[in-house]
Amino acid sequence: MRITLKPLFILALATLIAASLGCSEDQRANLNLGNEPRDTDRDNNDGADTGDDETPPALPTSIVLVAEKSYGPSRWADGVFDEAEDLGRDVLFQVVVPEQVPIVAGNAGNHALTIVFDEDGANIVCSYKGGADVSKPIRSGNPVQIEKGMKYVFQSCSNGTDANSLVSVDATIRVIVNNGDSTETTRAQANFDISE
Repeated sequence: MRITLKPLFILALATLIAASLGCSEDQRANLNLGNEPRDTDRDNNDGADTGDDETPPALPTSIVLVAEKSYGPSRWADGVFDEAEDLGRDVLFQVVVPEQVPIVAGNAGNHALTIVFDEDGANIVCSYKGGADVSKPIRSGNPVQIEKGMKYVFQSCSNGTDANSLVSVDATIRVIVNNGDSTETTRAQANFDISE
């Protein structure tokens, strides 16, 4: 059974980005990432509806997605960015395909991770492999293999795109930990730089 959880930190990340860009408290309150639509009026403090369309939030400069797999029984929590749901708008943007995806808990071993980019309804599937030479570095106790397994390393993309190249996205990005060192839960954090 595959369980998909939406990371709550996307809202917090967008709020931090908005704060760092000097957005006012009202502008930060109107980020509307994954929340119900808000009926607000920025230009009129009396609360009357002017009929003006709200400007959608700006696209963030980066996205951080966390995905994990637990073992015994197997459970997945994919890291998912859904543009329409998270931003409240539909716009084509580009992201950099990561060269590696670091581990924040557990170990990748020599197992697989997948990143799926939705481009015009077609999926671009990028494959990554744990950097260790063995499947269970934690159980082996070998510090060299444990260190090597602290990241998934880019292998290939279904459309021939290389690591550090741009891919267009118009809907979703999904990070899936296919497997890792089953000694502990494997949690990976993918970082995506964005350009519009």
